Amino acid sequence: MPTQTLPGLGLWDWIIIGCFFATTLGIGLYYSRRAKASLADYFVAGRKMTWWVAGTSIVATSFAADTPLVISGWSRTTGLEQNWFWWGGIMGMMLCTFFFARLWRRAKLLTDVEFTELRYAGKPAAGLRMFHASYRSIIQNTLVMGWVTLAMVKILEVTLDIPTLVFVKGQWLPEAVAKGVELYSQIDPATILTIPGYGEGVISAKAIGIIVCFTVAAGYSAVSGLWGVMATDVFQFVLAMTGTVILMFVVFGVAGGPSQMVDKAVAAVNSGAVHNSVPEYREHVEKQAIVDVLMGPDADYLKDVDTVTYVDREAAANQAVSRMVEAGLLRRTEDNPGLLMWAVSGLDRWAVVLRLEQAGLGSKPISDDDPIALLHESLAVENGGDPNSLTESLTTLWQSAYTISRGHFKEKGGAEELIDSGLLAEDFGGDGGKLGYYRIPDLSLTEEQLHTRMDDAGIERKSEMLAAWRNDVVVSPSKIAGFFPPFKIKDGGLTAIWALIVFLGLQWWAGGEGGGFLAQRLFSCKDEKHSMLAMLWYNLAMFVLRPWPWIVVGVASLFLIPDVTVYGEHYGAEHAYVIMLMKYLPAGLKGLMVAALMAAYMSTISTHVNFGASYIVNDLYKRFINPNGSERSFIMVSKIATVLLAVLAGLYAYYSESIATGWYIFFELMSGAGFAVLLRWYWWRISAWSEIAAMASSLTVFCLLNYTGAFHRLFEVVGLGGYLYLLDEFAVRFTLNLVISTTIWVTVTFLTPPESEAHLVRFYQRVQPPGGWKKIADAAGHPNHLRVGWVEWAGWLAGVTGLFSMIFSLGHACFGNYTLCAVFGAYGLLATVLIFKLLGKMDWSSLNGEGKDLPN
Repeated sequence: MPTQTLPGLGLWDWIIIGCFFATTLGIGLYYSRRAKASLADYFVAGRKMTWWVAGTSIVATSFAADTPLVISGWSRTTGLEQNWFWWGGIMGMMLCTFFFARLWRRAKLLTDVEFTELRYAGKPAAGLRMFHASYRSIIQNTLVMGWVTLAMVKILEVTLDIPTLVFVKGQWLPEAVAKGVELYSQIDPATILTIPGYGEGVISAKAIGIIVCFTVAAGYSAVSGLWGVMATDVFQFVLAMTGTVILMFVVFGVAGGPSQMVDKAVAAVNSGAVHNSVPEYREHVEKQAIVDVLMGPDADYLKDVDTVTYVDREAAANQAVSRMVEAGLLRRTEDNPGLLMWAVSGLDRWAVVLRLEQAGLGSKPISDDDPIALLHESLAVENGGDPNSLTESLTTLWQSAYTISRGHFKEKGGAEELIDSGLLAEDFGGDGGKLGYYRIPDLSLTEEQLHTRMDDAGIERKSEMLAAWRNDVVVSPSKIAGFFPPFKIKDGGLTAIWALIVFLGLQWWAGGEGGGFLAQRLFSCKDEKHSMLAMLWYNLAMFVLRPWPWIVVGVASLFLIPDVTVYGEHYGAEHAYVIMLMKYLPAGLKGLMVAALMAAYMSTISTHVNFGASYIVNDLYKRFINPNGSERSFIMVSKIATVLLAVLAGLYAYYSESIATGWYIFFELMSGAGFAVLLRWYWWRISAWSEIAAMASSLTVFCLLNYTGAFHRLFEVVGLGGYLYLLDEFAVRFTLNLVISTTIWVTVTFLTPPESEAHLVRFYQRVQPPGGWKKIADAAGHPNHLRVGWVEWAGWLAGVTGLFSMIFSLGHACFGNYTLCAVFGAYGLLATVLIFKLLGKMDWSSLNGEGKDLPN
């Protein structure tokens, strides 16, 4: 149970929050009249936006409620280096700035999906457009809104005392059950109203928070279109940045300044005081967890189609548990028959395997009629016929309790001291080689006893051992303020070098085109120059200005709230940011900060429901269902689609628990298709079949790598069995996907016919793209395409190096390193001056009257 409570919101806080909602709705209603003329007004604001509005709107959308929570949480778990995961996007976004922003604006589209039929022709192009529109609006868009909403729910559960509402029989109004009060202690279950299709009439605090936030954001987005979305984005971004900067300076004051903040954070971590989760007791194991493992992954399927086999297998699994108890590996607890404990300490893996064999749980059943034979059969089938499947399953359970990965200490160090003190032990394989883990000889030690043993051994860095012991993740002291990317070439060897190459040379290309809501904002700009300036401003605000207030609060939280679980048993690192604002901001400013986080959330949701609806209306309804409808009917369908997408995302958020997991999956999912998407602007030979092949192969390889053992078996067949560990590395999976998918789509490109020359000529006349278009330019009789060359590459290089310098400059200022701050800042300023000089040398002929007679 929580042992500390946080101060709540006061009257002035609620007044400020109320003013925020009123202003947001007022802006949306004011612009609603501009969204009624046409789809172009509703979805791209009539193409009249200036660079600073469009750029601010992009960064406001990216500044969602999830980013402060996740990035400040990284400061507690993996350190500053984890931010390179998204800082690497600088290279891709600068590519979009100098090589694609002008092309998007020239295309004059409503959605980036519409580009498929502008660039390609025929049924393949139509099918590709339909797929993109469906996937991005219903699946991708919903997932993004879902995890952003989940972050907002985490904020609300800390900041607001939202009650649970219960509808009771015979009453029109629901009963309110206060936060923290057991529901059934206040409400008789028999009196709760049953709602058809829903169940018990209980509306949780989480559901209430989702409903309130979605109603406001989706409401003004539906009535005002992109005009209202972008206007509120500017207001919300200014409010959000103001709130986060104020919190940062309050934290500096509490911490005693930037330098002292870092020193105190390091001391807190070294002391072992930092907790990011409630300790998991390694010696405890649920009986049902063992039974579930032994019954195999197809048990749920059997439960419905073959009840007899299911029951027999369940009985065999329970008997296997009893044999483990008899063998002395497990023992039953007195109070809870469903909770078992590991019974012995000091055994290595081979001793455990021997006891399992003596208990009849070895590599083969005692006899064919032994009930355990059922488990052998089911597990072996699931593991490619491996006769050791049962043993492996049980020893894996043992390892989860008794071992700590070597990788944990390879990264953070300190294992040798723990081995010398007897707190860890090394196990060796049959060939004498070290196994991939350290073993805990004695599970019975408490945290207090661990502290004492490490004090006696003179171990100063306690955090790594304590965190590993309780299955927690705590940042290493050296990484709290370490700016280097997470690639340890000396210790990591091949995989570290590989990861560095992928990160610096390959990963960022996939995002270089810019799509989705970013492309939508570029469509809305007044002209090409405004689209490029919008991207430059976005990059500065996104990568330099946004993150440091969140990072600072995360670092300070290590010593100001070392144990987040004392405020809520289920709280974790991602709750730290909200706990800090509730604990350290005074009345009034607290309300401002809560409103700022609401603003960050609503700017993201309003954008996603708007451009998600644009796919449904422009690329599905108007294109395939009702192409001859009126503008008024299209706008009405847009508003309906906006509301439906909001409801769908709300349902997803209600059933979700994790924020950050989706970030990584999204990044890897379509990694193999990146080059095809980039080259479709610069090479006439790319066809719809090229892009279809790229997407299909990338998705297939992703599934094979992550959800099957296909590549593991392939490695063994070709004699690379000793390198199977590489398949666990993101960089290796990314490279395999990229190489295989690129090979497939390039092959498909040359095996299938190109797009018709007439269609390519129409595309060329509209966009006038640079690159490999000479054949089409000659056929069009208009070879004066957009000129792109060394100037753009020089701008890209200056932009990338300048942004990183500004990031480091501001970061060193936040950590008290003012000399380095000045050095990096000077280069950042120099790079900025160079970029604006290069802008004057770029091709702006379309702004000087040329090309105005081109088709729209």
